Amino acid sequence: MLTRSGVAKRLGKSIATVRRMEGVELHPTLGADGVHQFDSAEVDDVARRKRGPSPHRIADLTARGLITDDVEPTEAEKRVAELESELARERKAHAAALAEFQQQAGEKEKEAAAEARELAGLLDSFTDRDLASLDEEDLDELAALVDAVEDRISPRRASSSARRPRAVEAP
Repeated sequence: MLTRSGVAKRLGKSIATVRRMEGVELHPTLGADGVHQFDSAEVDDVARRKRGPSPHRIADLTARGLITDDVEPTEAEKRVAELESELARERKAHAAALAEFQQQAGEKEKEAAAEARELAGLLDSFTDRDLASLDEEDLDELAALVDAVEDRISPRRASSSARRPRAVEAP
């Protein structure tokens, strides 16, 4: 018969671990003196089954590069590795597509800003006499042009500008 301390030494574990194993893998009896006694045969059986580090310990040591995993991966592990690789490729492709889209959006924004400056310059060049000479059709065209430029500058306002009536009156 072994005490907790003897079991811990034989298994290469701590006394706390031996306590956790009680009732699960080890089944001690309580001696007359109140000390837990473990059957040597049961402890030896647990020791044979518990050879080597736990799977968690192996994974930790492998991740740190302290040991190599010479075990052939299962089909599920191979599939997980394939899916992780595919996911990495997809993320890289999406990042490239997003970067290209952002670049194109920046270029379109610059073009729209240039058009807006050109239109603003044109409108500033109108005199009161020029504005008075415009008929209703010309004013509608001018309002549509302003709306189109405004929509290119801020597409979010496109739907609101379409609903907003544009009243342009000749002075």
